[in-house]
Amino acid sequence: AVQSKFLAVGAAVPAARAEIGIVASQAWSNPTYGSRALAHLEAGLSPQETVDRLVEDDEERNVRQLGVLNAAGRAAVHPLELVDLSETYVEP
Repeated sequence: AVQSKFLAVGAAVPAARAEIGIVASQAWSNPTYGSRALAHLEAGLSPQETVDRLVEDDEERNVRQLGVLNAAGRAAVHPLELVDLSETYVEP
C-alpha cells in the first residue's frame, strides 16, 4: 500500500514481479523506474547495479527516492544518505 497527497500514487510508486523483485520510487517519482528496474533484475543485475543504471542518466535523480529489493532479499536504495538501513542488508 502507498499513501500520498498525489492522486493514484499506487500506479506510479510500487512495482513488483513474482520471483523477480520489488521496486518503489517516491518523492518525485519516475514512473519508468518500476518496469525498467524489474527488467534489469530479471536480466540478472543486482539491486545496486539496477539502481546505478536507473539514476545515472536521470537529470532529476536528486529529487527521487528509489528502493529495489530482489527475490533473494538483497536491497539497494538511492539516495543512500536518506535511508536508515541499520536493520537491512544492502549490497556493498
